[in-house]
Formats: sequence, C-alpha cells, structure tokens
Amino acid sequence: MKKIITTTTDSLEGWEIKEYFPPVTANVVVGTNFLSDLSASFTDFFGGRSNSYEKKLQQLYTQAISIIEGKAKASSANAIVGLKIDVDEISGKNSQMFMITAYGTPVNATRIKPEVPQRESQNEKMIDGAYISQKVIAKRIIDSVSESKRVGANEAAFIAENPFPEFCNTALRILKMRSEAGAGGENDLVKTIREKLGIYFSSIDPSLSFPVLYGALLNAETSNHVRVAVQRILTNYLLIDYSEIIKLLESTQDAVKRIGLSLIFLDKPYYEHSDIEKLKIIEQIIPKSFTPLSPIVRKKGFLSGEKEVWECSCGQTNVVADGAYCQKCGNDIYGFKEKDMKPDDAVRLVRDRLTFLEFV
Repeated sequence: MKKIITTTTDSLEGWEIKEYFPPVTANVVVGTNFLSDLSASFTDFFGGRSNSYEKKLQQLYTQAISIIEGKAKASSANAIVGLKIDVDEISGKNSQMFMITAYGTPVNATRIKPEVPQRESQNEKMIDGAYISQKVIAKRIIDSVSESKRVGANEAAFIAENPFPEFCNTALRILKMRSEAGAGGENDLVKTIREKLGIYFSSIDPSLSFPVLYGALLNAETSNHVRVAVQRILTNYLLIDYSEIIKLLESTQDAVKRIGLSLIFLDKPYYEHSDIEKLKIIEQIIPKSFTPLSPIVRKKGFLSGEKEVWECSCGQTNVVADGAYCQKCGNDIYGFKEKDMKPDDAVRLVRDRLTFLEFV
C-alpha cells in the first residue's frame, strides 16, 4: 500500500476522484505546560522565533495528520482532500489546554493517463505490485514477532502507515515486549513505538482494536508496565468504549478498576444512543466497585473519650475528625490521594452526561 496523498485542495491535479468516503478527524490535545516549558527558548520576547516551539508544533501537526491518514487507509482510500487543521483553546475548571484538530475527506483516486493503444494483455486483471510488497513485509513482521524476535521503530512505523487488520494481535505483542523491556522507565524508543502503535489502533475498526486493548487490561497476567502503555494509548487517542469500561469496573483487580475509573473522565469523540443505558449501568457500578478499605470504628483514648478511627492499608490509624487523608501516606479510606479524581466525581460526571444525552 503506497503512502497516502494528502492535500488541502478539493481536487488532485492529474487524478480523477472515483469514490468519496465519510470525513475523518483527529484530535491532539496538549496542556499549557507545553507552552511554558518552551518559553525559555524564545530568542526575542518581542517577536523572536523559537525553533523548539516550532518543532514541537510541527510534531503535533504531523501526529494529527498521521492519525487521519491511518483512518483513511483503513477505509481503503488512497488520498485525502480538503485537509484542514484548527487549533482551539479548551478551558475548564483549573485547567487550560490546546487541541489541534485535523480533518479531511478520504477518496479513491486514479491517475489520469494519456490515451494509449489498447493491448489484449491490458484486459487482464492487474494486481498492484506495491500492495503485494507491503503484504510480504507485513507477513515478515508478524512472523518475527511470533518467533519472539524484537522489532523496532521502523516496523512500528510500517504498521502505523499500513493498518492491516492482521496486525492487531501482533501490535499488542510488540507493545508488551517493548513495555516490559523498558520496565525501568519509558525511553525515547519505547515511547516512539507506543505512539506508532497508538496510531495503528486508532486507525483500525474498533471491533478489532477494543477487544484486544481492553482484553489486555483485564488479563490478570498483564504486567503493570504493559497496562500503563495500553492506558496511555486509550487515553491519547480517546479509544473509549463504555461496554468495555463496565468490564474494567467489575474486575476483581483494584488496578484494573482504577483504570476503568480514569477512562470515565475522558470524553468520547461522539456518543450513541446506546451509551445512555451503559452510562446508567456505570453510575450504579461505581459505588459498588469502590468501597472503604477499612471500617470506621470507635476507639477509646487513654486520656480522652471515644473517637472514630480507621486504619489505612499502610498501617497508620487515623482519627476521622483529623481529616479524610492518612497522616502517613496521604491516602483516603478508599485508597485515593487528595489530587486524584474520586469515584464520587465520576458519578457526578456520568449524571451530567446523562442529563444532556437524554435531552438530545
């Protein structure tokens, strides 16, 4: 499969558009700390140019375009016309972010060729040699991973640029191999591979990607490093599915339930009417999934009356009247830090979404 053609115009010079597909979009969100981190590199406060700033913006543009190109390829398109890129500011409670949105229309186009005398051989069915070549490379990558051979950024980039359905399980296996190899911390190579695989998973049909990614989270044998990598992909590319989140919340594994809770705070790119019933189920599940880790009991002091206390998982006994968080580790009775989004916050958000979805 050749590299997709992307243009800001509504037509392709020298090409004839044969088929149009539904528009594709991609959103890349970045926090304002991205801007502050780069502020020191500005050469001139009054109009100077910053190479670091421009380079980072170009990386964000490239990432957004790569996502929609992957989605276009998944639709069997070979070009995108009418490409537009917008930058919007998103402001919320105590937060401010910038969102880069790329969108365009995938098409199938054929190059306009000059009239040439027809030969009988031209009536035979022709097979694109480049497509066969790409399929051969894909098979070799799949075979290498099956033999537990380590693959690198080039192979991950190939998978992102050629989102064949047969790559799905292979992509997850690469993610596992690289995440576990970088257990001491995500280096640049592991990050690059994860980002490329994220583009792939966001490009293919959700009926293929969701069971694989969410299934990895639910698998008791999945390491924490792999779960973190999968969670980042789901978060960065907004691969949100409420049916799968329900499974996470119902898990007996505390780490899995917490990932499910964190995903609730992400907005879906679009909502369906069926999400209403799923959100109602989530609203009921959350209080059952997150219960106090310790009972509150009354305990009599040496020189004082009885006090309500609870024992934290770290072993510290805390007095209820002294505050909601452990004096030693900073966790509350549910195991959350003060800065964490809590189950109650998730329930309120779900109810707010239901209010608007049921109104529409």
